Amino acid sequence: ESPQVKPKNENRPSPISQATLKRTTGTLFTVTLAYILSAIPHHVLSVIFFVNPAFDCSMTLIGGQFYYTFVWSYFINSAINPFIYSFRDSKFRHEVKKMYGLIM
Repeated sequence: ESPQVKPKNENRPSPISQATLKRTTGTLFTVTLAYILSAIPHHVLSVIFFVNPAFDCSMTLIGGQFYYTFVWSYFINSAINPFIYSFRDSKFRHEVKKMYGLIM
């Protein structure tokens, strides 16, 4: 009888620790929450304009300021995501530093 040899699978990823999994889940939750909070005002305006297309004609100056704040709030998410990742993920910070080291 020949002995059975189990092949080594060096490509298999190591098991993720519970702390890493919690940290990653927290980061993704924060990114998702930031998206929802930044998108809601924009989508509310879209619904208002669908229901009342002449909505912007009757706005006051302060109403106009809120209007443009809500329109641009949708894009705030793109600006804050790098900050969320840099505060929550040390690997992200390391890679950004490495990237800027190559550029400069």
